[in-house]
Amino acid sequence: MYENNLHGIFSYFSQHNCTYLLADTPQYLKDRELIKTLGTGNTSKGIRATAPIIKYAMKLLRDWLLKPVTKVEKDSEGNEVETSMPNLYKLRNRALIKEMIAWNPHINVDRIMSMAQLMLYREEKMVLYHGDL
Repeated sequence: MYENNLHGIFSYFSQHNCTYLLADTPQYLKDRELIKTLGTGNTSKGIRATAPIIKYAMKLLRDWLLKPVTKVEKDSEGNEVETSMPNLYKLRNRALIKEMIAWNPHINVDRIMSMAQLMLYREEKMVLYHGDL
């Protein structure tokens, strides 16, 4: 999944016969009317990074970060204990965490935007497979 408003990416993949590596534009974004205009260039692959789409992606990212994950651990006596923690505590990329702390809409945050594209792609699969990844 890539931002298709960045010029040259599709043509590069096309010249190298690798367009199969690019994700199709998610149908659920068209259904929710978050993608309204056709724009210029190839719009069958990737997502145009407009303000409503970025806002929606940030909501998906926030929800995923706060979603609790159950983990089974053994305590000191050998008993299995279930603990629950948000996905936020499972992040291992320090640079991503620093960007998330410093985030505001006016700075360039490539890691967060990559994560947002991932959340949009993940949501497409959730819609396609009815929540069963």
